[in-house]
Amino acid sequence: MANRLLDDEAASKGVAYLDEWVRLLSAITARPTFEFDESRRFAKCAVVIPSRGRVEGEGESIEAATASLAQKLQHVISSASTSGHWPDEWHQLANSVRVLRNQLVHADTPQTLKETTERMTTKERQETIGVSCKRSLQTFIAGCAAHKGESAAQVARMLLRDGFEEFEERTLNHSASRVFAAFQKDYDQLVGSETTQWMVRTSPSLFVRIRLTAKEHGKSASQLSAMCMAHALVRQQVTELELEKAQAQVMAIQGPAVRKLSAEIGLGKNSALLSGVLAGRTAAPSKVLQALSDRLHVAALALAESFRRSFAHSTVPAFKAVEGKPVVNPEPLSWAAAVTSLKLSSSETEALLELAD
Repeated sequence: MANRLLDDEAASKGVAYLDEWVRLLSAITARPTFEFDESRRFAKCAVVIPSRGRVEGEGESIEAATASLAQKLQHVISSASTSGHWPDEWHQLANSVRVLRNQLVHADTPQTLKETTERMTTKERQETIGVSCKRSLQTFIAGCAAHKGESAAQVARMLLRDGFEEFEERTLNHSASRVFAAFQKDYDQLVGSETTQWMVRTSPSLFVRIRLTAKEHGKSASQLSAMCMAHALVRQQVTELELEKAQAQVMAIQGPAVRKLSAEIGLGKNSALLSGVLAGRTAAPSKVLQALSDRLHVAALALAESFRRSFAHSTVPAFKAVEGKPVVNPEPLSWAAAVTSLKLSSSETEALLELAD
């Protein structure tokens, strides 16, 4: 049986379908990530597909990994095409490429074409970090963006940058494990347990620094990014007015008031432990911080920032000249260390340590 050519109308459908396929692939593969697994001596090439997640190819070389990825992309898109339905996000991606193409094709003058291409070529390339975190973090960022009149993506990038830069700065003078613990504490203060996954775009240089730092300390880029954004968000959420109120409340707690408050928040007669917390010398667990917040009617975040500043601005005590050098803690004493230093009975010690669980 002889083959016959389809009429123009039928053929045009095929052309349109092929064109959309090409545009979708162009959008998906615009910003791939490349890795090299040192242990397996394998290269990886990966992209993120909306509604499908991360798709990656592997091979003994970048070329082989790219070819592997191309085969997997062909399978993913073909499977969706066979079912007769592409996700809406795919059509939107393909259409975004059409818009850019039309801007070039229909540029009226050489000057217009020049301006259009300059906008496209001078925009900084960005990398994507997949972040898995509490949904409340994403919600807070969206609220912050609405308040600023900016997009959530812009605010997320800014928080990630500011938080990571502070992380790097603090690790210059403090142990990385302690800094991680402090940032993790800010993240843990976020309400709720429901999690979500989303993408945060950032500059290539920051992307590489985050990946390397996370790998160096046995963390994922997702974990470190979530902690950095939460930390930066906490700093932004505490207004100067709230901070002044917290500092005034703390300074008013003197003498008998310390002993009374100690009993009220579950520390019993161990007022020395509370004094250390109020001065910022002892890191307060979330339960203690929340109990103080409830009693003093001050935001827990404002109290935490007040304690942090008190410790940062505390003066170094004078010492008489004796053999050796005095030991001055460069950071607050951990709750466990502060509790065990009191040398209480085993039952009292255990009860106080449970507050940190």
